[in-house]
Amino acid sequence: MDSVTAPCMTRWKITELAEVASTNTLAKELLLAGQARHGDVIQARHQTAGRGRAPGRQWQDETGNAVLMTLVIERVPVRPECMQYMAALATLTAIRELVRKNGGDAASVFLKWPNDILMSGKKVCGILTEAIWQGTAMRAGLVGIGVNVHQKLFFGALEATATSFHQLGIELTVNEVRDAILHRLQLDVRRYKAVGMPNAQERLLEALRKELAWMSDTPPLFVTVHGRPVLHDMIYAGIGEAGTLLLRNSHGEIVTLHAGSIEWDEPVRGIAVTPLTVE
Repeated sequence: MDSVTAPCMTRWKITELAEVASTNTLAKELLLAGQARHGDVIQARHQTAGRGRAPGRQWQDETGNAVLMTLVIERVPVRPECMQYMAALATLTAIRELVRKNGGDAASVFLKWPNDILMSGKKVCGILTEAIWQGTAMRAGLVGIGVNVHQKLFFGALEATATSFHQLGIELTVNEVRDAILHRLQLDVRRYKAVGMPNAQERLLEALRKELAWMSDTPPLFVTVHGRPVLHDMIYAGIGEAGTLLLRNSHGEIVTLHAGSIEWDEPVRGIAVTPLTVE
């Protein structure tokens, strides 16, 4: 694999690779081998085994047309389970600003719990985080970020649910999108570290609740775990103290969701309904 260490507008050390199986997997291997540290970024032009949060979900990319990167962050300033929200909110802010500056509709960019970023109702960015532990202490956090920039085609179920900057008429380079995200994430990490725990945690959750307030107006939703439905007719009831999703069932009981995917039986805020297949 060819690699090059690239400059960036922030203090990240970027190693660009032509092709890897997964940037998250490679970053983890390098970290555990003592060959990666805080601020390192593994970026690839193509992944052969990119994956999503749920087992079996793969990330489709056209070579050179997507941001595919994993960041190493030591001394994560929020609780490990909320690292994904810190990354999602920073990425959301960066993408909104890019859309606004390029004449797009920034209001069409929003967050879907837990960490999918949608543009015009379709997914443009996915985030996959992992905590690396040393005994009972978290050694570092890995933040994998994939953004569809020039992607022209999506296949299978993704054709109806995924999009790219290009498909929406916004032309940017992959590295412009990368640098905007890295810059915003660096600012947020510094800001949260400056206030310390638990203030950082409280501020993060406040921002998360604000971004997800739109879900209060959605119709009843259903929840799937590993592609299988586990809850039906649920109503959004807020965000818990660990970033968990609070749902109210038809009996008025509150259910706390730590993981899973949420869908609606009818379109909401432009989000296409995803056909649900039970294997």
